[in-house]
Parts: sequence; C-alpha cells; structure tokens
Amino acid sequence: MRLRRAWCACGAGPGRTLTVCRLDVFGVREGRSKLIAAGRQTLIRVDGAVRGGGR
Repeated sequence: MRLRRAWCACGAGPGRTLTVCRLDVFGVREGRSKLIAAGRQTLIRVDGAVRGGGR
C-alpha cells in the first residue's frame, strides 16, 4: 500500500502587520485521509525591506 500526502494551508488571522498561518498535512491511503502533521506560523510584514539580502 502506498501513502500519498496532501496538504492545505490557510490564513487564520490576517491583520495589518501580523498574519497567522496554519498548515495541515494529510496522509491518504485507500481513499481515507488522516492528519499526520500540523503547523502554525506567524508572519510579519516589513515595510521598506532590502530585497535580495544584500548589504
């Protein structure tokens, strides 16, 4: 039996500066899905950031 992975992500709380994101990873076997990993992260918007990481 082979295990396939499917994922979905959504913004759980967008704001002006901070955005909270959630990520769920599901394993799918024989048409049945099961949650195998979950994550959450907070992103911050930075105005005037230098592109390319140069100094």
